Amino acid sequence: MYPNQKKILIENLLRLEDGKDVNKDLIENVLENPEKKHEIFFLPSRVLMQDFTGVPAVADLAAMRDAVSKKRW
Repeated sequence: MYPNQKKILIENLLRLEDGKDVNKDLIENVLENPEKKHEIFFLPSRVLMQDFTGVPAVADLAAMRDAVSKKRW
C-alpha cells in the first residue's frame, strides 16, 4: 500500500469513528498491518476532478443550487 493510500484510509476511518462500527481497535489494526485485508467503511467526502474550463464545476454548482432551492419550504 502506498503512503498516500494509507493516509486517505486512516483519515477516513478517523472521521467515521463511532466506537461501534469503526472503533479504535480497527484503526490501530489498519495502521499496524496495512497489507492485511481489513473490512473497512470508506465514505469519501471529497471528489477531485480534472477541469480545464470550469464548465463542469459551474454546472454542478448550478444543479446543487437548484436542488437546494426545491427543498426549501
